[in-house]
Amino acid sequence: MPRVEEEIKRDVVDHLVWDDRVNAAEVSVEVHDSTVVLRGEVPSHRSRIAAIEDTQFIPGVFRVEDQLIVRWPPPYVFSDKELSDKVDNIIRLNTDIDTSDITINVNEGVVLLEGTVDGLWKKDLIESTVANVAGVVGVENNLKIAPPRKITDDTITNQIINALKRNSLVDAELIDIRVSNGVVTLSGTVPSWSALRVVLNTADQTTGVVEVHDELTLSV
Repeated sequence: MPRVEEEIKRDVVDHLVWDDRVNAAEVSVEVHDSTVVLRGEVPSHRSRIAAIEDTQFIPGVFRVEDQLIVRWPPPYVFSDKELSDKVDNIIRLNTDIDTSDITINVNEGVVLLEGTVDGLWKKDLIESTVANVAGVVGVENNLKIAPPRKITDDTITNQIINALKRNSLVDAELIDIRVSNGVVTLSGTVPSWSALRVVLNTADQTTGVVEVHDELTLSV
């Protein structure tokens, strides 16, 4: 039986208040059918991401509309040049990733990432690393993927299917996978946001994947 909007809103608000990563005092929650709209201010980009993830995992939520604004407290407000230097220093410390072909530009606290890495998961890792830097209010990740070797679309498809079959949270038979020149399109149904994240992460972590299009839907 579908949950009513009042129940969804109550659970979202309670979960945001519970999560110590989120300062929920300035966050408002609206529910329209199964869509939750988050408005207001949060003290960091990490808090913003946490609020979105918390909301996604509430039963009955099928879509989250993020209208949150990041407003860091005064000790963590930096010039764009200062923030650019901080971001550059932090990502260069990651020994898992060759950052030699990455450029960083900052405009009013929003970090623009450009260049190439050799795996999609590395693109995501860099973005999450940058998002946790004090003073960052947003990230525009324009990094491109240059796989270390050529892998056929059929091989990529089979790797993703086999990985999903090994995961107890996902019914691989309900997932449709289409691959064209390394671009993966995922469709079908999953039972929860956790399962959806598993499917997306599986594609992200597969060698040869350069981009993932999410067309998955949550089952009622």
